[in-house]
Amino acid sequence: MVARPDGASSPSAPSPTLAECLPPPTLGETLRRLVTATLCFATAAFFVAAWWWPREFEDGAWAKFGVGVILAEFLVIHSGTIVTELAARGAHRLALGLVVGVYGLFALGLWWAFGGAEIGWLLIGLMVARGQALFHRPTALDLAYGRRRSILSALLFLGLGFASVVVPIGAGGIDAALLEAIWPDRGEGVWEAEPWRALAMGAVYFAILGLVELRRPAAHWATASFD
Repeated sequence: MVARPDGASSPSAPSPTLAECLPPPTLGETLRRLVTATLCFATAAFFVAAWWWPREFEDGAWAKFGVGVILAEFLVIHSGTIVTELAARGAHRLALGLVVGVYGLFALGLWWAFGGAEIGWLLIGLMVARGQALFHRPTALDLAYGRRRSILSALLFLGLGFASVVVPIGAGGIDAALLEAIWPDRGEGVWEAEPWRALAMGAVYFAILGLVELRRPAAHWATASFD
């Protein structure tokens, strides 16, 4: 309620509707969405190839690196949600920098565990992308894309991760000799003992994400109170 000059109260100005939070789609936004979807589909195809024809890529090294990429994706989901929401609420740059730094330590741990320049560049790109929140507050459209991606990615990751452990999955082109050559010091976890399960999960995960990225997020992913 807002006080009028005569002392009476009048209804406050209506908040913008959810639809008004998102600007009309532009050509640039559409192209970015298509590029993102294409990258997701290409990644899914790469996981299939690394699963069924592993020796075609760096002598089979991606049978190990693929597991690292899936674990890095979990870091992407978690850090994306936390950093974007903190930035949207006007968190201080120092606080955001500390959060990005903590995720950077996790990224270094993954790099050390799985090695490979590919994993390293992937994680460097991740930290650079997250660090952008230090310099600008996300728009409502940024939030809509970010929230949809984070929430759906998390649900997919949990559901497919569980399925990858309990559903029978063939080894494809990965055999005991290859695993002994590329990952002799692997642990006893399910994905370490049978990395094709992680590769199969990655193929399905990124294929579904590609389908999601083809569509513009609905207005309800934004917030009507965003200013």
